[in-house]
Amino acid sequence: MAKRELSSTLKNLKDPLRPGVKEAVEICLAVGITVCMVTGDNINTGRVIAKECGILTEGGLAIEGPVF
Repeated sequence: MAKRELSSTLKNLKDPLRPGVKEAVEICLAVGITVCMVTGDNINTGRVIAKECGILTEGGLAIEGPVF
């Protein structure tokens, strides 16, 4: 399997965000609430999910438990 095909396949393994999550994060941020996410996912998967729902923004911080 070519690298591009494998990358495309792996990308599709992530579950989609639940309906309303991105909008809820946007509302919280708009009223000054700091949103944090705790997940059992791999750090890279967690970053992708956090970016997708607007929690992790440019220059933001994602850390693993031992570092926390």
